[in-house]
Amino acid sequence: MLRPIFNAARDHYQGDPFAPVELVMYSDLHNAACASIYPAIQHLRSMMGNDLKFVLRHYPAPDKHPLSLDAAIATEIAAKYGKFWEMHDIIIENQTRLSRSIFPYLASAIGVDMAFFEEGRKHREVFHKIINDYEGASRNGVDAAPTIFINGKKYNGHLHYASLYKTCRYAITLKEMAF
Repeated sequence: MLRPIFNAARDHYQGDPFAPVELVMYSDLHNAACASIYPAIQHLRSMMGNDLKFVLRHYPAPDKHPLSLDAAIATEIAAKYGKFWEMHDIIIENQTRLSRSIFPYLASAIGVDMAFFEEGRKHREVFHKIINDYEGASRNGVDAAPTIFINGKKYNGHLHYASLYKTCRYAITLKEMAF
């Protein structure tokens, strides 16, 4: 299995780019499991501070979740405005009310011009980012979302805060022992 290598210029991330713990999540924004784990990851981020870098990559599954690709596209268009995380969060908050027609309004709610949003659907680089994330996921053995990697190793534990926290703290211990 390959390691999902972090690239600060390509990846959407929160936290210190040089943090000792890197949590990469392949996500489908129309998947309830991805939405339900996100608050635990945010809590983990607040508890671990500069020790954790959270990286989010797209893994849409439109055959299972019809609006997953639309949601990924919406976040990438918002990213052009520097508002990836704002769009990500508003999509998660409104996941149960998602429809194709709501995305421009969500964009407007976070300050992305609706005309720019509609025009953004035509830009190739929006699709290239999503395709690159998806292909990288496939190369790394991802077959469902959410899939999490902690410091390059696929996480197979429970998708809740306590288990994630324990694994992340253990990853720090391993790094300290390596020195």
